[in-house]
Amino acid sequence: MKNSNLLIAFFGLFCVVGVSSFKYMGVSQSGAEWGSNIPGTYYVDYVFPKTSSIDYFVSNGMNTIRIPFLWERIQPTLGGSFDSNYLALLDATVQYCTVTKGVYALIDVHNYGRYNNVILGMGVDYSQFQALWVKLANLYKNNPKVIFGLMNEPNEMPYNNVYQLMQAGINGIRSTGATNLITVLGNDWTGVHSWMDGNAAAMAPITDPLNNFMFEMHQYFDNNYSGNGACVASFDPAAIFGPATAWLRSQGRTGFLGEFGIEKSSQCLTVLASTMAYLEANSDVWVGWAWWAAGPWWGSYKFSLEQGAGDAQMAVLKNYMKVTSTPTPAPTPVPTPTPAPTPVPTPTVSLTTGRVVATPAPTPVVSTPVPSTPSTPVATPSSPSAGSCVSGMMRCLSANTYSTCNWGAWAGAQSCGSGTVCSPSGDVIYCVASTTPIATPPVVSTPTPAPTPVPTPAPTPVPTPAPVQVPTPAPTPVVVTPLTTGQKSVATPSTPSSSNTCSFGQLRCVGASSYQSCGNGANGPTWAAPQQCQAGLSCHAAGNQIYCY
Repeated sequence: MKNSNLLIAFFGLFCVVGVSSFKYMGVSQSGAEWGSNIPGTYYVDYVFPKTSSIDYFVSNGMNTIRIPFLWERIQPTLGGSFDSNYLALLDATVQYCTVTKGVYALIDVHNYGRYNNVILGMGVDYSQFQALWVKLANLYKNNPKVIFGLMNEPNEMPYNNVYQLMQAGINGIRSTGATNLITVLGNDWTGVHSWMDGNAAAMAPITDPLNNFMFEMHQYFDNNYSGNGACVASFDPAAIFGPATAWLRSQGRTGFLGEFGIEKSSQCLTVLASTMAYLEANSDVWVGWAWWAAGPWWGSYKFSLEQGAGDAQMAVLKNYMKVTSTPTPAPTPVPTPTPAPTPVPTPTVSLTTGRVVATPAPTPVVSTPVPSTPSTPVATPSSPSAGSCVSGMMRCLSANTYSTCNWGAWAGAQSCGSGTVCSPSGDVIYCVASTTPIATPPVVSTPTPAPTPVPTPAPTPVPTPAPVQVPTPAPTPVVVTPLTTGQKSVATPSTPSSSNTCSFGQLRCVGASSYQSCGNGANGPTWAAPQQCQAGLSCHAAGNQIYCY
C-alpha cells in the first residue's frame, strides 16, 4: 500500500478457499518485509504471520493471505543461494496455507522493481530477476495452490523496464515446467486509477505460453490515491475502475486488486461497499482481491484488518465472501516456525504504505504528503501545453485536476477529490480542501534532472499502503529515534538551522505534526515554510523518509 512510501523491496504470499463471485479473496499479512536492517533478526527487525491470524481470516471466508517478504533477505547475493533460515520461515507459512488450511499462497516479491535500492535494468540485470524466479518456481512448481506474484509496485522507472522484468519473470517460471498462476504488475505503483496513463500500452504485449496470468493492480481512496489521507466520500468506483476494467475486457485478461484499504468511518465504509459491489458486478474480469493489511505488528493502524481492529471493514467484506465449503486439512499439518526465545513486545506505532502522485524530483521514488492547508494560493486553471516534459513534472490543469509527466509526455488529467482544488506549492502539486480557486498564475513544478542517467537508489525498504520517499538528506539530517523493532521511529521535533540551507527535495519534521521541504529560493535551495500534516496525523521519520500518519 502506500502511505506513499513504505513498501520497498520485499515479497508476499496469499491463501485461498471458498465459493463466491470472486475466486480469490483475502488480506496481506505484512511483516516479513519490515525493518531496514538486512538481513536483520527475526522477531526484532521482521516477523512472519501468526497461524492464529491466518485461521481467523480463513474461518471468516477469506481465501487469500498475502505475506510480503524481501528479495535481499531470501537471496543475500544476486544469483546466489537462498538463506536457509529465512526460506524456512517463508516455506512454513506457505505449507500452513496450502497444506494445513488447504488454501492458496500467493508469494510476491515486494521490492518495487529494485534490489538493494538499484533499479532493475539500470544496474541489476533482468537475468538476475529471472534466475530468482527459476529458484522459486522449482521450489513450488508441484504445488498448484502457490501463486507467483512477480514484483510488487514498480515505480519511477521506464515502462519498458517494467515490461522486461515482468516478461523475464514469466520466462524463468515457465522454463522450469511450472504451470502455476502468475500475477503481473505495472509501473507507477500499479495503480488502477493511472493504469491507462502508460501501463496499458506497455503491458499489453506480455506473453505467457500457458496464458495463465492475471494483472495485479492496487487502489486507495484518498484524494491522491496514496492511502495517506482521509477517504474521499465522493469516490466513484465506476469512474476510477472503469477505464482499467474496459481495457482488461478488451484484452481478454483478468485483474486482481492486490492491495486496497480504507478507514472504518461510516462514509468510508459506504465507499468500500460501493467499490466491492462494482468489483462483484464486473467479476468476469476482476477475479479477486486482497486487503491491505494485517499482521502481528500493525497495532492500531487505520487499515488493520486484524480481529478487533478491523471488525467494521470485515463486516462489509464478508458480504462478498459467500463461502459454501471449507477446505479439508492435511492429515499431518506442517509446524510453524518457533519465535525467538525472548520476543520483542509488539510495536504500537501505526504505519501505512503505498505510493503518491504529487512529488516531482530529480531522483526516483519521491513523494510528499498532502498538507491540510495550502501554503500558497490555489492555482488558476490552465491549459496543458503541447510538447515534451521532464519526468516527474506536475501542473494544475483546472481548478481540481492536474497532470503528471511520465517519461517525456504529459499523462491524462487526474481529478482531485470532491471539495478540494489543485494548488501548487513550490515544486509540488497538492489537492487541498477548498472550493473557490484564487486567481494566480498557474505553477508548473520543474524538477532538476539528475546529472547522470544512473538513478539514485530508492529508500531503504520499510512497509505497504504508501508515505513520503525523499532523496538522500543533506548534512543536517532529521533527528530520529533509532529503529529497534523493525518499524518507523517518531522523529524528534527539530528547529530549522539558522543558515536555512538544504538540499533540493530534502524533508524534515519540525514539530510533532509539521514538516518542511527544501525548494528553490532566490539564492538557491532553502527551507520552505512549515507544512502541517492533516488533522489527527503526526510527523515521523525513518531513514531518508518523512511520513504523516
